[in-house]
Amino acid sequence: MRVDNKNNGAFFNDVDLSDLRKKSIRGGAISIGNQALKFLLRAGSTVVMARLLTPSDFGLVAMVSSFIGFVTMFRDFGLSIATIQKQSITEDQLTGLFWVNVLLGLIAMTVCFACAPIIGFFYGEPRAQSITIAFGGIAIISSLGAQHSAVLERQMRFGTLAARDLSALLVGVICGIISAFFGLRFWALIIMQAANTISGTIFLWLKSGWRPGFPKRAAGLRKLLEFGGAQTICSMLAFANHNMDNILIGKFLGGAAVGFYSKAQALLNTPLAQILPPVMKVSTPMFSRLIIDPSQFRRATIKLTEILCFGGSILVMVIFSNADWIVLLMLGNQWIETIPVFKLLAIFGLLEPISWLLGTILVASGKPNSMAVWWAVTVVVVLACILAGLPWGIMGVAVGFVLSGIVTRLWLVFFVSKKIGMSGLKLILACAPFVVTACGVSILMTFLRTVWEPQNVLIGVASFAPFGTGVYILVLFCIPKTREFLRNLYQMGFLAFHSLKSN
Repeated sequence: MRVDNKNNGAFFNDVDLSDLRKKSIRGGAISIGNQALKFLLRAGSTVVMARLLTPSDFGLVAMVSSFIGFVTMFRDFGLSIATIQKQSITEDQLTGLFWVNVLLGLIAMTVCFACAPIIGFFYGEPRAQSITIAFGGIAIISSLGAQHSAVLERQMRFGTLAARDLSALLVGVICGIISAFFGLRFWALIIMQAANTISGTIFLWLKSGWRPGFPKRAAGLRKLLEFGGAQTICSMLAFANHNMDNILIGKFLGGAAVGFYSKAQALLNTPLAQILPPVMKVSTPMFSRLIIDPSQFRRATIKLTEILCFGGSILVMVIFSNADWIVLLMLGNQWIETIPVFKLLAIFGLLEPISWLLGTILVASGKPNSMAVWWAVTVVVVLACILAGLPWGIMGVAVGFVLSGIVTRLWLVFFVSKKIGMSGLKLILACAPFVVTACGVSILMTFLRTVWEPQNVLIGVASFAPFGTGVYILVLFCIPKTREFLRNLYQMGFLAFHSLKSN
């Protein structure tokens, strides 16, 4: 559906749940294919960039990103989620949200410029000042496409969004690699991000079919801003939670330590990015529409929890059993200190998908304030654990981060379940077969490595990862409950394939 600038009425008002299911499955299939291609691009760029740049180059950008990402978060102010979540939205409201986004982007850019000297002083690194200014320029460009992207996601036009993601990423990777090859060092990482943002924004304006009008007051805009404000608080707290470790390591342990630690996170986030965005991109509009049918809402929650546990458990199992091979293959010998951190952080391969889903459910239910409460408590717990582990270096920080993650995510399960009228124990039991099976297969894989250890890391990963995954699926097929899950998953994949083929 396209948006007509001359029509001030509401669009996307009707909710056809049968059509929603088809769109969700088709959108999930498109998103998974999109993520697979993005994974190949990112993995390829990581292999090349890790050999052209040094750990200090990555660490320098990571230190600044931890601060600036917090500021530039205001350029969206949660208004994209507000556009997607609202049952009905008018052209005037959408235009109003666009201009608020632009204003916030300008404010974020100004704050970045003003904070640049402070950040340089904080780290004792003059180059951090220039990087901060560059990030400020990227912030305003990104704000120009926020509502265009939200319109496409609201209308579930996932094919167009996938084309935007791939084309922008390709442009960014090419520009980044060329810059690194010609010796621009850490600036290559900035150029990669800037090229990605600029090309992606241009694509959204060309393909969304929507153009904003002139700024003016719109009925109902205040409620959307209030929702966006609550969502921004959640995002700020989430960002603080995920970046406190990098900030504190950078301050007390130095840029190289941040480089090793942040690269372990990046290696984990790369496969996570193949699991989370396809599910989250579809689940946000889906849950926002299913809110009118509580029984279907709860069934969808259980099904998506099982899917994420299935994928997340495979990820944890593969990383735990092959962490050293993966690091040596992807990054090279100079990153060997990343291996134990990467192996320890693998548990977030399961924790993050579940917390993302539960957070999405709360927001889609119109309860972003409840999510903000959970994040506020979580930030305090995580900060305390990181500070306790800091004297033991990056491994101490990783241990603190993992322990706090386990405790806070278990609490989140019961916290969200109570808010939506479900049993938290039911959600945990839905995850149990996948987690227990993954633990057993991980132990088996570790034992097998004592029997046969390939000398070539590529052969090791290419043989052990598929073998472990196959054993994992075979064990699940022997359990009646998970056998039914695998059959349903196969049917969904079959339906998605034929849906794509027919279109």
